[in-house]
Amino acid sequence: MRKERILLFIFLILMLIVLMPFTSAVIEGWSNWYDYSDPSSGGGDYETYDVVKSHVPTLCNTPIGVGGRTHGTHNDWTTTGQTMTCTPTEGLICNNADNPGQGIYGCFEYDVRFFCPTICGSGIVGGLEQ
Repeated sequence: MRKERILLFIFLILMLIVLMPFTSAVIEGWSNWYDYSDPSSGGGDYETYDVVKSHVPTLCNTPIGVGGRTHGTHNDWTTTGQTMTCTPTEGLICNNADNPGQGIYGCFEYDVRFFCPTICGSGIVGGLEQ
């Protein structure tokens, strides 16, 4: 009886290993939203790729898309009327000095996310559909 239980246990473990879906260690598609900067310190809100990558090592090395939104209200960064940049290589950069009289400090509080291509064989696939 003990031998059958051991064999059954080994069989179940092997089945879990074989049937368990394998996941990529690298983020593919849209990442989560991130907010590591605060406009009250450092002269603006700097949700840069380098800062996010330092906190999220599984973020891809070469994102091909970026999204920015206001923290909390989730308004797209392009609709805020603030002077700023938001690119896949740099991330979201808003300088308080470029936005006087807006928000408490100048820049609003922002979140950023990145679009990482899906790597399939030797090619890259995946679109920027949200």
